[in-house]
Amino acid sequence: MLSINELIKLNIREDEEVLLVEKTSVVIFILPILIGLFSFVFLFYQEYLGFLLSMLSSVLLLFSCYLLYQNTFFAITDKKVLIKFGIFNRVIEDIPINRLGSISIKQDFIGVIFNYGNVYLSDFSGNTGKTYIINNPMNFKKQLNNLTNY
Repeated sequence: MLSINELIKLNIREDEEVLLVEKTSVVIFILPILIGLFSFVFLFYQEYLGFLLSMLSSVLLLFSCYLLYQNTFFAITDKKVLIKFGIFNRVIEDIPINRLGSISIKQDFIGVIFNYGNVYLSDFSGNTGKTYIINNPMNFKKQLNNLTNY
């Protein structure tokens, strides 16, 4: 399996400079952890089957979140935005900077505290915006704004 840096080098030209690389936020791990904690309620009421099923679902969700976390990154070069995601199928999207239509950030109260948020990107070709949960979304938007002159 290729590292993030190796994947980026495979998908950019030699004259491109990588300005920023971000991973998806660790907030994706909250739901499986909460399910795992909730499963102890079943144990308290001696519902062993409920405990086992909720722990199993928690472990499976935690594993899928781990795979998603390990296989997702966002990179900004001086020429494009590079997005890689996918667990079983590798999807690599790149949006040239000159085709980037809009950049929006959405952070809720918890996102502001823990510095994560949704980034919405769309291009001029009519593609609707896609959303991505990343760490430090304001820095991501700042880097893109510096390149696009917004």
